[in-house]
Amino acid sequence: MANLDRLPDTPKCQGVRTSIRAHLIAAMGQTATLLKRVQDVSYMEATSDQTNRSRTSPPPSRRHRSRSPNNRRKDSRRDDGGRDTDGHREQNRRRGQEVNQHRDLRHNIPPKDARDRINRRAVHENLRHIEYDATHGPPGLRQFSSHLRQVVWPRNFKLEKLKKYDGKENPENRITLYEIAIRSAVGDEHVMANYFPVVLDQAGHQWLLGLPEDSFDCWEELRQAFIDNFIATCEQPGN
Repeated sequence: MANLDRLPDTPKCQGVRTSIRAHLIAAMGQTATLLKRVQDVSYMEATSDQTNRSRTSPPPSRRHRSRSPNNRRKDSRRDDGGRDTDGHREQNRRRGQEVNQHRDLRHNIPPKDARDRINRRAVHENLRHIEYDATHGPPGLRQFSSHLRQVVWPRNFKLEKLKKYDGKENPENRITLYEIAIRSAVGDEHVMANYFPVVLDQAGHQWLLGLPEDSFDCWEELRQAFIDNFIATCEQPGN
């Protein structure tokens, strides 16, 4: 358009200038119309593609955040920036360490029920007896050998009240009744020998304690010695 103004100002050039300007203006109008049509078609195609994609693709899933107590506590610990503060992080770390320590202590707590306490007490007593026996020998009369003094008493061992032997009754009869009583209480020969001094009177104690050490190694030896000693002094029938 600027070059047209450079043409000479003659009637012929003016006519040419006017004709060219008219054609240019018409061409520019047609170009603007074509550009608008192209834009409209592009917009319609883009809208159509978006509509088709929305129909064929599944709707986006909505994930709802669980509002559990832990999440609520975590949200309450967040600051305005949406992040945990350093103080809260340190507090959470210490709390986790305390929980682990309490859990370890709970696993190491000794059992407290009565049965376990009784069992531990029994083990302690047995160990104490073993240590004592290793130093001093098994408890009991020195007239009994170490082997005879190693007695295992029946659980809840208890005899009916027996009259103490005073040296007047027949020793064989007394020994027979004594053995029956011990057997009824689930006692063995070691129990018979070690409990025997309990059913003796003063005369029996003087006889038994006056004997040398290690005089008896089994119940049969004690039984026979007792009968031999008191059979002559007991009251015989008809006397």
